[in-house]
Amino acid sequence: MSNTSIFVAVAGAGLLTTCFAAEPELSDAAQAGQRTYAYYCQDCHGSEGTGKGPIAVVLKVKPANLTTLAKKNRGEFPLERVVRSIDGRQRTVAHGTKMPIWGLEFQDRSSDANQEEDVRRRIEQLVEYLRTLQR
Repeated sequence: MSNTSIFVAVAGAGLLTTCFAAEPELSDAAQAGQRTYAYYCQDCHGSEGTGKGPIAVVLKVKPANLTTLAKKNRGEFPLERVVRSIDGRQRTVAHGTKMPIWGLEFQDRSSDANQEEDVRRRIEQLVEYLRTLQR
């Protein structure tokens, strides 16, 4: 095999690797948030966050498309609004009433002596994952 053939083969392999490279690796916080999302959010918002989860069709109010939060906020991720929506301080309509208050759910499931800190950490991790879904 000539040097030119070897170069073309190596360059082609590199190009294929670039074209089919996996998504960027998530931070530890985003990975933890991804697990929380899969357990608590995915049924309504879908695995990709587009609002098309398996139970979305039976809900009276369509779940939000979580991939466009920044786009709808002039390109800036609305951090405080998302945190408030998740922990329940900001009322959000879903299921014909309001979205579940995950802050209370996380608090009830926390075995941490400092429950509020645990709740805040879980919400921060979830929000960090939601940032990675932005298009």
